[in-house]
Amino acid sequence: MSELTTSEESQEFIFDVDTKVTGENGEYFAILSQNWNIGKKPNGGYLLSVMGAAFREASNRDTALSISAHYLRSPNPGPVRINVELVKSGRTITNLLGRMYVEDQLCLLAIATYGELAAAVGPTRITSVMPEMPPPHECIPMPWPTTIKGATESTFTDRIELRQAPESDWLKSKEPSKTALVQCWMRFTDGRPMDTSALTLIVDAAPPALLGVLETGWVPTIDLTVHIKAIPDGEWILTRFRTETLLNGFFEEDGEAWDQSGRLIALSRQQAMVLIPKA
Repeated sequence: MSELTTSEESQEFIFDVDTKVTGENGEYFAILSQNWNIGKKPNGGYLLSVMGAAFREASNRDTALSISAHYLRSPNPGPVRINVELVKSGRTITNLLGRMYVEDQLCLLAIATYGELAAAVGPTRITSVMPEMPPPHECIPMPWPTTIKGATESTFTDRIELRQAPESDWLKSKEPSKTALVQCWMRFTDGRPMDTSALTLIVDAAPPALLGVLETGWVPTIDLTVHIKAIPDGEWILTRFRTETLLNGFFEEDGEAWDQSGRLIALSRQQAMVLIPKA
């Protein structure tokens, strides 16, 4: 898809254009854009955002309360077909199953629960604490690891701005005892406000935390789950990602996201595998 910018006439941002779907009755079509590539392949969070657009069309609901994806193949930018099955639709939530195909090859399988988050009421108890970080304008750009061959040429890094604390030691040393942790502010570089549809991208937008403690190459995602807790407010999102277990080449990464008002808005977990670069 061609380079796109916002305009006063269209008021469309690149993310919204690049996640559009067409179709009806459970069959949808989209064009995967090269604007969100890591190397030569679309980012996994971007793929899930395209699937989310199809889920919203099929369910007629705004927000994924929970959405999980399994990545079977890594598609190239280009046309995809998405089949959505409406499993159950109730008064407050709708359950869906989705499959994304490139021609006849299944590349993404997802299951989701959609609802109306703005109308949610009930008890609230949160013990997770927002990281202590300077405001975005006092932070510095976060570099992408150079150990991932081709990642430094990604178009994705032109779409999302990452900023870390000035004193961060991210990538400065590879100490096995150091916690695999990434904390950073994120926003769209074109000024698009954050909303719930963008959170499936945001939780997969930072470099893997494991790369701060381990020299590795590509770390392909096997599965990704996102729980959306609140509607974000503002342009910036503060994120924290950590990995505590790497076993036989497979690891998990847990993520949390807060908006600028300090509200916890999303949780994520993904499983991925380590591919050690060849000498």
